[in-house]
Amino acid sequence: MNRGPSGNILSEGMAHFSTALLLAQVKGDLQCMEFRKRIESRYGDSRRSDAERSLARTDGSHDGDGTVTYDKGGFVFWMLWDLIGREKNFAGLCQFIVDHQNNPDHAVLHDFEVHIRRYAPDAVAYDQFARQ
Repeated sequence: MNRGPSGNILSEGMAHFSTALLLAQVKGDLQCMEFRKRIESRYGDSRRSDAERSLARTDGSHDGDGTVTYDKGGFVFWMLWDLIGREKNFAGLCQFIVDHQNNPDHAVLHDFEVHIRRYAPDAVAYDQFARQ
């Protein structure tokens, strides 16, 4: 577990994102869409807007950080998948793992944000997305 800000967004948010990809492949687009609707709904129902911080600053210490880490994180990775496209996003994800797999200073969301930008077909659109 990485206790720094956004330390768990990559692992836990990416786990929800990976579940959505697996559902799409194994069960079809409808099941994937239903899963995404559930995590979006759970986030909307469970978030604490008075305590919520950006994904990059989420560290698990505030009420509502769980739904931000898992549900919002997973949904944001899905939105990024749509923005960048399947092939480029997958290439970026694979290279990110290669680049960071033996790094004792575990990657956080900022590392991923900087890395995946290189794969975005439209840097301006990516930057607007990342600022959100």
